[in-house]
Amino acid sequence: GHEHVYYHSEKIRITWQPEYIEPVDTLGAGDAFLTGFMLSLLTAKPSEPSEDDVLRAMTAGGTAARHVLNHYGAFGFGKSYSE
Repeated sequence: GHEHVYYHSEKIRITWQPEYIEPVDTLGAGDAFLTGFMLSLLTAKPSEPSEDDVLRAMTAGGTAARHVLNHYGAFGFGKSYSE
């Protein structure tokens, strides 16, 4: 199943529920989420991001993860164990 994403800072506490999709393969999805999240958050630039900045970053991370989840082998060329 899928889980929530949590963000906690001194001023903000957010629980975000990503949209569930039926994954083809989960390899690399967490890395893709974190990369999309961090790039979005760093682009916002304030030292203390707003709740909207964090939610936008979570959405960006979810979009990046969804792209990976839709490809076998995370990069589109997975191999079976028998090969």
